[in-house]
Amino acid sequence: HAGIIEPGHFRFSVIGEEIVNLEIRLGYLHRGIEKLAEGKDPLEILRLAEAVSGDESVVNATGCCMALEQIAGIAIPSRAEYIRGILLELERSYSLISDLAGMLTDIAHPVSSSALIMLREELQREADRLTGSRFMKGFITPGGVREDVTPSLLDNLFKTAGTVERDLQKIVEAVLAVPSVIDRFATTGIIRQELVDPLALSGPVARASGSGRDTRVDHPYGIYLQRPPVQVYEPGGDVMARFTLKFQEITASLRYIQELILFIPEGEIQSGFTIRDGFALVSLEGARGMTLHFIHIFGGRVNRYKIRTASFCNWYALEHAVMNNIVPDFPVINKSLNLSYAGTDL
Repeated sequence: HAGIIEPGHFRFSVIGEEIVNLEIRLGYLHRGIEKLAEGKDPLEILRLAEAVSGDESVVNATGCCMALEQIAGIAIPSRAEYIRGILLELERSYSLISDLAGMLTDIAHPVSSSALIMLREELQREADRLTGSRFMKGFITPGGVREDVTPSLLDNLFKTAGTVERDLQKIVEAVLAVPSVIDRFATTGIIRQELVDPLALSGPVARASGSGRDTRVDHPYGIYLQRPPVQVYEPGGDVMARFTLKFQEITASLRYIQELILFIPEGEIQSGFTIRDGFALVSLEGARGMTLHFIHIFGGRVNRYKIRTASFCNWYALEHAVMNNIVPDFPVINKSLNLSYAGTDL
């Protein structure tokens, strides 16, 4: 797999240009993250969690902290829950905007793709202002968040979210009025709804195939216990459905961020956190779908840390999505799922 992104191996069987089989081989990036966690102080594994996959640093840091907090038997302050919710939805927004841009790049529509990348840049600059990191690393800690967020920063984010939503609407409306875009997206890379349960698919991949599966709604946690998010899904299962659904999810996330900013309470941002022995399994929803974190602490040290990102299951949907399509459609089908090699090859 060429390019500066992570490596994977795809073996196609074709008749002419029509794909009749695809075998995915991953594992080239295996970094031994779970082995590195063994024997460490529980607070040290947070940096490992953030390094699992670059654009999933917030969701993995949150999952790690939620598991540690469950073991410690503590609840974090309400203001910290709101701040975490803002960061989770901000990460979802800029990650999904990147997905839309990538799909347009793969069908030779660079003007619209560049406009979307500019919107992503606006959101990542807000992330940097809020946390000191464009990918918001080092901000979420066991017991809450590292530091408070000032009202002026929240006001700026509120305005940026509104501006990005309006600009995104204009770009997507213009894109979906282009016949060549519709020709490349519609009926391409179909993932049938019957595959969702057998393959344990989640996230936009599942919801674009007619499933209502969303961990934030099905198994709410954190801020989602107080304020359930808007749930969207598309029945088509093709690239067009995934493009449309991701656009709708970005819009919903940006509005949710504004809602959280309006209602964020005053108060503490940290609870007292102490390390205890025990184990916990948590599930939460990232931009790609359901993520699981299991931590077992024994003798004050990490005995086992197991992470399963959404990409681990969703990759195998690609083998079905490409069937009966042609080889030149593989890049856009692959990008419409936009899965993480690093998030699979732990």
